[in-house]
Amino acid sequence: MIQKLLMDESIKQFTLTKNEIRSDIKSGNIRNIEMNISLKIVYADSDDEEEVTFENYINDWLYDVKMGKIKPTSFDRLENTVKYQVVPYIGGIAINRLCSHDIEGMIQELKEDYSYSTIKKAFEAVKACLKYAKQRNIIYNNPAELVELPKNNEALKIKFWSDYEMSLFKNEALRTDEYGMYVYRLGAAFIFLLSTGIRVGEALALKWSDIDFEKSIVHINKNVALVKNRDAQKNDKRYVVVEQTAKTRSGIRIVPLNNLAVSSLEKLKKINGNFEFVLANSKGGYTLHKNLDRVFKNILENCGLEKTGIHTLRHTFASKLFRSGTDLKIISEILGHSDIQVTSDIYVHVMQEQKMSAVNLVDFL
Repeated sequence: MIQKLLMDESIKQFTLTKNEIRSDIKSGNIRNIEMNISLKIVYADSDDEEEVTFENYINDWLYDVKMGKIKPTSFDRLENTVKYQVVPYIGGIAINRLCSHDIEGMIQELKEDYSYSTIKKAFEAVKACLKYAKQRNIIYNNPAELVELPKNNEALKIKFWSDYEMSLFKNEALRTDEYGMYVYRLGAAFIFLLSTGIRVGEALALKWSDIDFEKSIVHINKNVALVKNRDAQKNDKRYVVVEQTAKTRSGIRIVPLNNLAVSSLEKLKKINGNFEFVLANSKGGYTLHKNLDRVFKNILENCGLEKTGIHTLRHTFASKLFRSGTDLKIISEILGHSDIQVTSDIYVHVMQEQKMSAVNLVDFL
């Protein structure tokens, strides 16, 4: 293949390096020749003329470039995104033939089965990978730069509870048996989440040293997550619990505690006061997110509430703040969002309701 390309009489001189080839002439045709030869040198044997698929390239990028440079939880998410939302749709296309229409087609197909956030992750992974390929002179243009991700129209799907639903949930989560023992060992943990709006991973990482009862505040500076055990031997666990710092600077924050949050912590202290972690399991170690989620679903079922995720507690807390007239910037800081635009995008429907209520209170006639 390379010999055939070198026979082009319009090419006067080539410079050949370990992984690319360049000519002195920079016409569009010569650029294509350079890119094709570069791909052959990097990915193919001398007698193998098959083009490099995007699946091969993005997997190389994933494990050779990204692995070890991002947090384990972030890498796990990226790995799953590539495996399930990218490769099945455009993985078989040669990287030097991938175009914006292919990427737009991937997005349209993903819209049939996945949420906006999942689609966005897939698009960002493709765009980042192609950006790297362009920097390495594997491709001349990044076709993802010509693709515009559709706007998020899922804001109205955010689930939050009414005061009545909150009351039902609270009564069930804190229910006691005939001996005065809590039916759900960590039931108060859900009330704590409901009254602070912190993320589940942040709550699982909390230690009693992070709580200041005198000042009624909690210091948020880390989170806990379950990630793949990439050093696992045959009999080792496939997943391990890791504690990691907050994803962004805004994630490290001080959250004020209202009376309900304080009383919830006091209940938890009677159960876990001898352990290091606020939400420790019965042996004092980390409580896993999936175990907390299972208990949450049991509470919902037993009090007759519709199935939803634990994140509903955070959304409910935020919606209460909006309805109380709390400033958007303050809400954003309490929630630990990177900026107020993130908060606005998520809770746009709540803000709209608040505006309507404010206008209806004014009597113009």
